[in-house]
Amino acid sequence: MCGALSTTGYAEVVAPTPATSTASLTSNRVVPPFPTYVGIRINGDVATESTLVLRGGSAGELFYLAQKEVTTFRFALPKTLMPTEFDDQSFFLLNNIDGFTLRFDEMSQVLWIEAAATMFQPATVALVPTRKQPIPSASVGSFLSYDLYTQRSASGAHTRASGGQFEWGVFTPVGVFSNTFFTNHTETSRQTSRLDSLFTIDMPDALASIRIGDTVTQNASWGTPALFGGIQYTTNFGTQPGFVTYPLNSLSGQTALPSVVDVYVNNVLTATQRVPQGPFTLNDLPNINGRGEIRLIVRDFLGREQAIVQSLYGSTQLLRAGLNDFSLQAGTLRENYGITSNDYGRGFASGVWRRGITAGFTTESGFEIARGRRLVGAGASWLVGTFGEVTASAAHSQQEATTIVAEASNSSAAPRSSSPPVAARSGRLLAARWDWRSSQVTIGSQFKITTSGFRSIGNGLDLERPRREISLFGSVSTDWGSVALGLTQIARTNQAETKLGQISWSKGLGKWGQLSLNGFSSLSGSTNHSVSIGYFLPLGVTSSTGVSATRATSSGYSRVSSNVTLQRNLPPGDGYGYRLLATDRSDLIAGLTAQNRVGVYQLDVSTINDTTTTRLGASGSLVYLGEELVAGRRAESAFALVSVPGFANVRVSLNNQEVGQTNARGNIFVPRLRPYESNQISIDQQDLPMSAEVSALKIDATPFLRSGLVVRFAVRESLSGIAQFVDELGVPIPTGSTLSINGSSERVPIAERGEAYLTGLAAQNQIRITFGGKSCSITINYQRTDDPQPMLGVFKCRLEK
Repeated sequence: MCGALSTTGYAEVVAPTPATSTASLTSNRVVPPFPTYVGIRINGDVATESTLVLRGGSAGELFYLAQKEVTTFRFALPKTLMPTEFDDQSFFLLNNIDGFTLRFDEMSQVLWIEAAATMFQPATVALVPTRKQPIPSASVGSFLSYDLYTQRSASGAHTRASGGQFEWGVFTPVGVFSNTFFTNHTETSRQTSRLDSLFTIDMPDALASIRIGDTVTQNASWGTPALFGGIQYTTNFGTQPGFVTYPLNSLSGQTALPSVVDVYVNNVLTATQRVPQGPFTLNDLPNINGRGEIRLIVRDFLGREQAIVQSLYGSTQLLRAGLNDFSLQAGTLRENYGITSNDYGRGFASGVWRRGITAGFTTESGFEIARGRRLVGAGASWLVGTFGEVTASAAHSQQEATTIVAEASNSSAAPRSSSPPVAARSGRLLAARWDWRSSQVTIGSQFKITTSGFRSIGNGLDLERPRREISLFGSVSTDWGSVALGLTQIARTNQAETKLGQISWSKGLGKWGQLSLNGFSSLSGSTNHSVSIGYFLPLGVTSSTGVSATRATSSGYSRVSSNVTLQRNLPPGDGYGYRLLATDRSDLIAGLTAQNRVGVYQLDVSTINDTTTTRLGASGSLVYLGEELVAGRRAESAFALVSVPGFANVRVSLNNQEVGQTNARGNIFVPRLRPYESNQISIDQQDLPMSAEVSALKIDATPFLRSGLVVRFAVRESLSGIAQFVDELGVPIPTGSTLSINGSSERVPIAERGEAYLTGLAAQNQIRITFGGKSCSITINYQRTDDPQPMLGVFKCRLEK
């Protein structure tokens, strides 16, 4: 190979011929670089078997590597290194670069390069590859969920009551509308009240939702949620369950060879990842909620190990850098919720915005606007090294004087004309919190100071908050158990100060259960103390028993009570559960719960204070989906109608757990799908006849929240059989002849003795045979038998004229 060569320090610009090059290597004069092919080994690992390099020097000891190989091998060459141009390519001299050691084997024509880890470009590796978010879908349908009860109490006189809570909803690919209400009937009164009416549009791609109707405000840390009717636009991270909102850790290291990294979080192996040689940064390491340690064990293919250890402090309450969490809402506040159906009060608008500024600093701000009222606030949360997380916020509210007068005039305490003028009212709130966590210890404190004029919509626009709240808390876990302690002080205007203290201890005893102690005390005002001890013992997977005793003292009066319980939890599928509770006062509570695929049923009997109450309950849903009305358990999250058309008693599984069998129409209602996640729905092929053809036995379904899907398995019964064809003289049709079935373009060959295997048959079939330039048509009526491959008979082919 020859080409134009440009290099600093050489007079010649034309590469020598191979003969000249060989002679030059035995002389003492400097030879210009010339092209040759060599194998390359980097730190003992095979990089390439044949690569074009330039070779020069008096003994051929100089080697130049092309730019594309420098990039492929991720070499980090000095920026001051000048290239040598050859055939429109840039080559770089590797000799005399600190960090590189070169050795060339003339016999094998292999260049051995020993490179320090610092001679490679840094690599960034994500510990967990980004998962593709499944795209949710929804069918069109409706559901009615119900929770019914009836009860009878006897204590001298008999009283009866009945009622229920209902939710009616319509789901579409656009969104979900739902309406909830309850009814309660007694011997003396009847009440029916609407609770919520809401239309929800979820947008997983935008991690957001739009809600129109009755919902709850999203607030900043200083706010309190409030029920309202209106419109809300808010982030909804739940629409992508795998989305991580909090900052993840990263750790850097370096290795001279491709290696495997074991990641330990607090001495627990959590992941294994391959990394290339050179400096590397491992991103998206598991988060530590509190103080902890991440340790990387880097092991190359020669078995050499190195450890990288770092102590960190993390928080799941902070936002990732650049991530926004917001909510905007406007409407009217709900009043007398659960009592009257349509009691809407003051109009308002509010919003909150949180943003991750860095991995350890998150800000928030918010506002509230109501008639004659305004509130603004701001706050931040940040990590203080490994000393914990601090949150601080401040808010200011203001109310116009005209609003105060207008509200007072509408109340029974309206001011007289001689009352002094009312001034505008304003108030402030200051709050701070600090907490520190580790795998065994949690400690923290928080305080909140509020002036008398501070108001917010969540606490009621006319209700005053406590003017001071201070709390201290802590917990520690040891081999002797877990201990938690809390102290709280609350001060209100014109009221006595309240001080509370509580302490708890619990110890797991393995298969022998758990022992716990709890204490509570009022440290101010009237004397209120309580101490309790409890023991819990599991009895297998679903059953357990427990006993507890409590001593309570209030205003000088002391009482000791105790109880014992025995219970069995409901299984995931069909089955039953129960609960028994008996006290030292001869009180008794007994409950039996059973469930099947169409509902949950409950019977409770209790005797408390000489009053015996019997209660019956039932809950479930009626769902119209896929042109079928089906009954099932409550449609709480997401659900599906699985259809295997025409095939009854086919077992259906959700995520490898059997949920039931198809009905006579081949359908089954499957509740409790995980919204916005892939749910694997499968059918059992053993329950299908041998004549059935199915395109897939498993289908992944990703529904929206509170929505349903029709999951239809494409199964059809393929009738088949063996037929023999003869001509008018009874001689078998010649081998190699072909036929078509019901006008299909597919040709079926005829084998020996004029036999052919026919598939895809119907009840009546038209067969057309072609052979030797002749053809005939035959009608075959299929008779069903238990034989999967029946003999259909002998059919005579009458040639067409």
